[in-house]
Amino acid sequence: MDITTYANDGRQRYGELADTVASILRAAIDRSGKMRLQEIQRRAKEVESLRKKISKLNTPPSDVDLAVKDLAGCRLVFYTNSDVTIFLNTGIIQDNFEVDWDRTKIHHPTKDEPEAEELFHSHNYVVRLKPPRVDLPEHSRLGGLWCEVQVQTTLNHAWSEMAHDTIYKKPDLNGFGASLMMSINERMASIMRDYLLPAGYEFQKVVSDFERLSAGMDLFDSNPLDTLRLAADNNERFDILARFLDTVLPHYDDIDGEQEEIRRAMVDVVRAARNGSPKTIETPFERRAGRTADDVIRKALDVIDQLRYLGEDTVRLTWGVLVRIYPEASTDAEQQRILDSVHRLSKNDLRVWEVDQSIRRR
Repeated sequence: MDITTYANDGRQRYGELADTVASILRAAIDRSGKMRLQEIQRRAKEVESLRKKISKLNTPPSDVDLAVKDLAGCRLVFYTNSDVTIFLNTGIIQDNFEVDWDRTKIHHPTKDEPEAEELFHSHNYVVRLKPPRVDLPEHSRLGGLWCEVQVQTTLNHAWSEMAHDTIYKKPDLNGFGASLMMSINERMASIMRDYLLPAGYEFQKVVSDFERLSAGMDLFDSNPLDTLRLAADNNERFDILARFLDTVLPHYDDIDGEQEEIRRAMVDVVRAARNGSPKTIETPFERRAGRTADDVIRKALDVIDQLRYLGEDTVRLTWGVLVRIYPEASTDAEQQRILDSVHRLSKNDLRVWEVDQSIRRR
């Protein structure tokens, strides 16, 4: 396809391809429901833009459809790094399109001191419709046409929009403004390196913390201590304890008012675990050995250990719990784990004292 053919009919066909690819991606992402998509952009390359690109590539005009991979383009803009990761792991691209892996490119920093454009993060796939879809009458005009699909975060998208009109479309300077252009490149690199990359990381931390908060709220609202007492087997007890340790215990607003009930619940869980037998875990691929009483008791003691410095009397209360459950220990491993908690209780922890003094001085 030469530029004249592209201008007369090709651009319209590539525009239809971009719309079709965007529609397929939107439907697949919505169906997945696992990631947050800000928007999908799509376009067919402008004729004048194509003409300039061809002149820079020194490519014969008759080969434009082979030489330029983004005659049709879609850009998926996701909110966070994890949204991009989830999308890439779903296999949506490979499931719905044929991929030209030779022309597919992953943009990421490659050197210690990269240029501005080399700091940019993007996954750029080159795809076309698979035969079952391209055989449909409404898609018959799109057979064999390639589309570039870019996958970016919101922050990278903002940077690339700015870079498009500065770095990638910089004018032929011809002895004028080289120093200023170099300064622009350096500032663009600084914006990405010093602001956008750290901001992307901080956004991801916010999302991760909020997801932990949401998971903790779900368990907290169901009254986790009662849920533990009602657990049917040691597999369930272990899973609830693990979630409780990670998402609930660190986030009580009034832990002082809850700690005694938590200790009582841990004693109940330890005793229930001792009376439970391992239950095989069934998965689609294999049968796995279930959680043992020792597994559950280790988790319960992890909870008890976390409570040992929460007030003036908590060391004595924690000691009382350990003394209560030790005589009933039925395995050497359980006895040793309880003794480990006793040893931790007897140690002076300077870090805890420093934190306590800091709080008292406020």
